Amino acid sequence: MGIDVSLQRMWKHGDSYRDRLQTMLRGMVSQGLGHTSGPHSSFIPYHVDAITLQAVGNGWHDEMAMGRCVEGTFRSLNNLLEHFHQSFFFYLLMQSQRFVSIGTYLPSAMLVAVNFTIMAIALWIQSGRPPKPAMASTTGDKPRKLEAEVIEHDGMVAVVPKEELAMVERKLFLPVVLVVAFHFLGAVPLYIFNNTHQDILPQTLTFSALANVFLPTLLAILISGYTTMSTHRLVLLHCFSLLLFGMFLATLATLNFSLAFLVGLLAAPLSFVGIPMSAENGDRPPKLSVRRQVACNAVLHLLSPPIVVWAVCKLVGVDAGAVLAEAAFGWKV
Repeated sequence: MGIDVSLQRMWKHGDSYRDRLQTMLRGMVSQGLGHTSGPHSSFIPYHVDAITLQAVGNGWHDEMAMGRCVEGTFRSLNNLLEHFHQSFFFYLLMQSQRFVSIGTYLPSAMLVAVNFTIMAIALWIQSGRPPKPAMASTTGDKPRKLEAEVIEHDGMVAVVPKEELAMVERKLFLPVVLVVAFHFLGAVPLYIFNNTHQDILPQTLTFSALANVFLPTLLAILISGYTTMSTHRLVLLHCFSLLLFGMFLATLATLNFSLAFLVGLLAAPLSFVGIPMSAENGDRPPKLSVRRQVACNAVLHLLSPPIVVWAVCKLVGVDAGAVLAEAAFGWKV
C-alpha cells in the first residue's frame, strides 16, 4: 500500500546493523522495565494483547488505507500464529521485515543464569573439602607421613592422597535458615514501594539506598555476635544464594526475557565476590586484604537495585517516582 512502517520511534530506519540493534534494544528496555506507552497500555490490567497504530506526517493516504492497514495487521498476526506455532510476542522485532526468534535469543539469558548455577556447584564441592594440614616447619620437625590410596578403574591404577578423597560433613541448617529469612525479608521493601504514594517514592528510594549500605553490615555484626560464621558456613551461604538466583533467573527468562537478561548482566559480579575459591574450610573466615574488601563492598553497593534505579533515572532524565509507580502498577497487574 506504500505506507512506511516504523517501530520503537525509529523514524529513519536504514536497515543497517546499528539501526536494527537499536530498535531491538529499545524494545528490550521497554519490556524489561515494564514501560507503558500509547493508548494500548490501558488494556494491560485486563491481560489483553493490544497495539497502537498512529499516523505520522502528511501524505496522500486516507481512512481507507488506514483500514486496510488494520486488516492486514490482523491477517499477518493470524498467519504468524499458523506458521510459527508459537505466540507472536515471543519474537523481537528489529525492523518491519526482520525479527529474532525465541530459539535464538533465549539461550543467552539461560547462559547468564547457568553462570550462577555453575558457581554454586563449584562452591558446593569446595564446602565438602577438608582443611589442608599445616606444613612442616623448618625448625627440625619430622616431616608428616603422607597416606595414599590406590584406585583401580577400567584397568588403570592411580595413587591418590587420602586427603583428596576425604569429605567434610556439611552443616546446612544455619546457611539455609539465613538464605530463606533474607529472601522473605525482601517482602518488606516490596510492600513499601507498592503501597507508597508517588510523591514520596523518590524519598523512599533514597532511604532504601541508605539502608542497603548500613543494614547488611549491622546484620553481619548481629549474626556474628550469636554464632561463629566459619569459612564453611560462608561458602554454603554463598552457594545457596547463587543457586536460588540462577533458578529465579531461568524461570523469569521464560516470562520476561529482557528483564532476566538485564538483571543477570548486572548481577554477574556476584559470582566473584565473597570468600575466594582458594580459601580453606577453617573455623574462622580468611582475612581478606583491605583492597579486596573495599572493592567487594563497592561492587555490591553499586549493583544494589536502589542505586541502579537511581542511576538509570538520572541517565535517562526521567522522574524516579514515575518509574517506581509504573513498576508498582506492573506488579499489581
